[in-house]
Amino acid sequence: MQQTIDETDRRRKIQMEFNAAHGITPHQVVKSKGAIMAGREGPAPKQTPSYENPEFAGGVADDPVLQSMEPPVIEKILRQTKKAMQKAAHDQDFMEAARLRDEMFLLQKILDSKRPS
Repeated sequence: MQQTIDETDRRRKIQMEFNAAHGITPHQVVKSKGAIMAGREGPAPKQTPSYENPEFAGGVADDPVLQSMEPPVIEKILRQTKKAMQKAAHDQDFMEAARLRDEMFLLQKILDSKRPS
């Protein structure tokens, strides 16, 4: 424990000398919760879920190749995406699972638009 305290003190001394030599005054960074969540300054913009807004899902719905595919092929991609989403959720990679879920909704929307009414 003492070794760790000594190392921290040594590093702090070096940092303080560097700050004094370069005229740096340390100060606390203050950000709003929205800026932290958005990863930028200012309030976080309101975003609709990506399955409602293809812009946030990487434009999967606007992919011309996907638009030209037959329904059985889209169904196969949909099953693969669902399997990948479930694996990501099982691995606790929830951001990837959410992205795949949104992609799945878009694929379903494309599939529904190709089926006869």
